[in-house]
Amino acid sequence: IATALAAADTAEPGGEPCFVLPEDFRRPSAVQDFADRAEAMRWLATEREDLALTALAARKAGLDDRAWRIILLQWPQMVWR
Repeated sequence: IATALAAADTAEPGGEPCFVLPEDFRRPSAVQDFADRAEAMRWLATEREDLALTALAARKAGLDDRAWRIILLQWPQMVWR
C-alpha cells in the first residue's frame, strides 16, 4: 500500500487523499519514491495485475478495508492513462 500511495501522490500532486490510512498503518522502511508523474504511472501500469491480485487476496481474507484501499490507489491509471 505504501509504494502505491507514493505513486498515486506523485501522479496527482496536490490532490486530496482518497482515503485515510488506518491508525495501525506503519510506513515500511523500503518505499519507492517517484521523481515524476511518468515514473509513477509506469510503476502503476507495471504493478497493475499484482495490485489487483493483492486486492482480491485481501478481499478473500476478509480484509475489505485493505482491498478497497488498494483498488482506490489505482485511480491515477483511470484518470491519466
